[in-house]
Formats: sequence, structure tokens, C-alpha cells
Amino acid sequence: MQITRIYTGQDGQSHFADEEIAMEDHGPLGLFSLAFGSSTIFFRETPDAFVYDWHRVACREYVILLEGGLEVEIGDGTQRIFRRGDILLVEDTQDQGHATRALAGQRIKALVILLD
Repeated sequence: MQITRIYTGQDGQSHFADEEIAMEDHGPLGLFSLAFGSSTIFFRETPDAFVYDWHRVACREYVILLEGGLEVEIGDGTQRIFRRGDILLVEDTQDQGHATRALAGQRIKALVILLD
């Protein structure tokens, strides 16, 4: 299962990294990852004109897009688009952070999982 990680590098800027979550075969039940500790899970919905200028996350979190499209900009100006079904591991808790914008005319619905 592929995720996109957003993290703070040694240069103090945010970066993207595409990573695979390791999975283990559990026979007829399918593939499972290791368990991740979480004490808080919430749903989020933004307006269709949502823009959140440069910011950092308060703690590490998974963001799973359920509906809509999102553009994320990182420190070097690179922008990537994420859509329904994409999973982000957002870890840029320090320094510059990232900027996010809803794609034109699309509300964003997401499941957010704060990591312990």
C-alpha cells in the first residue's frame, strides 16, 4: 500500500516521499500492516474554496482523502495533487510546513488519524 509522506528535512523545508507500508500475509484475511498507535480519529470537511497558507501540523497524522481533491505545496515550490483514496502521512511539525488548497469547486472530506 503506497502513501505519500510530508516531512521536514535537514534544510528546514518540507518534502514529499512516496513510501510503501510493509504488509504481512494473514492468509484468507488478506494483508495487514503493523499496528499504529492512535488516540484520536476525526472526520474533516472543508468548503470548496478552502486555502490554508503555510502551516505545520501539531502532531504526526494520517490524512485519508474520502472525497474531493487537494493540492499540497512543499518548501521548494513543488505542488502535488491528491484525490479520493490517497493517504498522506503528514509529519512536518517544525520549521516551514506546507500549504494546502482544495481543487477548484471541490469540497474536501477526509479522515484524520492523529498518531501517538
